Amino acid sequence: VGLTEADAAAAGIAVDVVHVPMADVDRAVLEGRTQGFAKILVRRGCDRMVGATIVADEAGDLIAPVALAMTQDIGLGKVAATIHAYPTRAEVFKKAADAWRRTRLTPTVRALFMRYFRWLG
Repeated sequence: VGLTEADAAAAGIAVDVVHVPMADVDRAVLEGRTQGFAKILVRRGCDRMVGATIVADEAGDLIAPVALAMTQDIGLGKVAATIHAYPTRAEVFKKAADAWRRTRLTPTVRALFMRYFRWLG
């Protein structure tokens, strides 16, 4: 749904790519169906999703929440803040959002947090 990496590049849109293998999703592991992945394209500098590709069992059902988030302008940060049922395949979106958030912790931000927590004692 949305743009591919090639589409984004052709349109001059800088994106960050979050890739989550289904082997990292507990439900897929429990079912023994770990082949596949979810790839989310996020506009660089913000949390707005511009595209997603899902290659996995039940991918047709899994792509719907991404399409909804994109059409309603719901960013990946809000997806991360959402409680996802566990264990379900939809947990792949929580994992993607968490992975994206980890990329936002730059060395400068990390140093500021460390200073703040030391100050708290």
